[in-house]
Amino acid sequence: MEKIKLEPYLLYQTLQCNIPKRKLTDEENEHIQRGVTDLTVEQKIAFFRLILEYARLEEENDYRSIESLPYGGLEIGGEAIFDIDLLPQSLMWILFRFIKVCEALE
Repeated sequence: MEKIKLEPYLLYQTLQCNIPKRKLTDEENEHIQRGVTDLTVEQKIAFFRLILEYARLEEENDYRSIESLPYGGLEIGGEAIFDIDLLPQSLMWILFRFIKVCEALE
């Protein structure tokens, strides 16, 4: 996998504010899964960077230069694949908000 150099990600800082304490509903989880398929290439990169930034800040893993993916992620055919059930709940809220923003921009 190609090394990715990351700097603090401002989009993460915006989306992580005031995360609800409750779990996402099944419908909200499904909304993320459906929404990811409609993202542009640039939006998928942003989605991936949100996951990396969460891992860097919240899990105290420094992913400024990564060769493996957090949360059991895999690289398949040049794309990062994550099992949604392995992602932390607060990260799921960030990703849910990101999908909603992308949909609003359509």
